[in-house]
Amino acid sequence: MAGKAGGQIWGETFLAEITKLAGSNLKIEGVSSFDTLNITFGDKTFESIVLANAGRLQRMVPEGPCEITFEAYVLEAASGDLTSATTLTGFFDLISGDDNDTSQPFRLLSSTIRNRFRMTITWTEDTALVSAAGELTNGNEAFRLAVADGFITNVVLTTGDNGALKTTVTFRADPFDSFADPNYLFESVAGTGTITTLANYTGSSTSNTKF
Repeated sequence: MAGKAGGQIWGETFLAEITKLAGSNLKIEGVSSFDTLNITFGDKTFESIVLANAGRLQRMVPEGPCEITFEAYVLEAASGDLTSATTLTGFFDLISGDDNDTSQPFRLLSSTIRNRFRMTITWTEDTALVSAAGELTNGNEAFRLAVADGFITNVVLTTGDNGALKTTVTFRADPFDSFADPNYLFESVAGTGTITTLANYTGSSTSNTKF
């Protein structure tokens, strides 16, 4: 996966996956657009308290959620069995919560179910790497981020000037779960050392079951 342009910056190619809690890693790089990938981490800010002597105290404001938006071009409503599928082909089983229909033809209904997901994005010059969650071996450079315990909060279908049906997807996650365990992971390697394969996303209570 060649993602570094001229050895100076990470370029337009990357590996990306969405994983349902206790599910399989769904590859999305083959349908998503790099030009519109937007990853925004919530403000980690403070409010100033002004003292009578003109001094200042800082009241810390809890960190806001992370939001990832991207555009994709898919041909189907769903991806099939989310415990075994390997490539994402549709988004409505992710946002609707109705993922019981695992074979063609797909028939999904709106529901009150909200499923948790992990999103993993990896930029690397390792051309042998085929999974964003895979091991990055010694001698290769890479930058990986993973955000767990998030939700698909919005799916928008539009057609542009070229008439192509485009799906805009929003994924949102808090920085911590209810046990105060972290939901974000940032990793990089610059030619020395190995980044290990991410653990299966099997739980949402401790970090070692997320990453």
